[in-house]
Amino acid sequence: MDARPDAGLIGSAMVNSEGVHDDSAFHFIHPITELIRSAQTGVISRLLPKFNPYFSVSEPVPEPDWLGFACVLIRREIIDQVGLLDDEIFMYFEDVDYCHRVKAMGWNIIYWKRSKIVHLLGGSSEFSGKESTRKRAPRFYYESRTRYFMKHYGYIGLVSANIAWTLGRLIALSRQLLGNKRIHHRENAFSDIWINFLNPYKRSTFLKEK
Repeated sequence: MDARPDAGLIGSAMVNSEGVHDDSAFHFIHPITELIRSAQTGVISRLLPKFNPYFSVSEPVPEPDWLGFACVLIRREIIDQVGLLDDEIFMYFEDVDYCHRVKAMGWNIIYWKRSKIVHLLGGSSEFSGKESTRKRAPRFYYESRTRYFMKHYGYIGLVSANIAWTLGRLIALSRQLLGNKRIHHRENAFSDIWINFLNPYKRSTFLKEK
């Protein structure tokens, strides 16, 4: 923080339990990003590099759009200016939302490769680890997704993200029918992404229960 007074957030590099690099630095999630993530097709990713969420950390000190918050140092001045995490986002998308807000205030976000932690992916939610990539995501994930797109891209952005995901799913399905076994999506994802789109300001079911 002393070395980079322009940095509002600094995040550590992450490795999994086997010591393999785990992505934690990204480009912002845009509605078109949903097409890339759902299609799982290299051609589309290369055609739309601006919207590909994965960020190269090959530079000496990478400056991504957002960081995974498993390990992040936040400057006190940021909390004073930006505030705390959005209480309406229980889990997932709260980190990218916060980084949007930090960037909007003119601060940089830094990925500090010399700092490294072991990140047990899915340790909190039990659905984002490698062994559960096909498992149905909890409702709060999609509620957080809805709030994120509404907050930063408006209602049209939310609907566009859902349509883009659906289009990508059709592309992936066509490849599966042609024999591609590597493509997979979570259970019930097609219906779950439309949760709350008619009432996007609905408070999270999980938060209401708490």
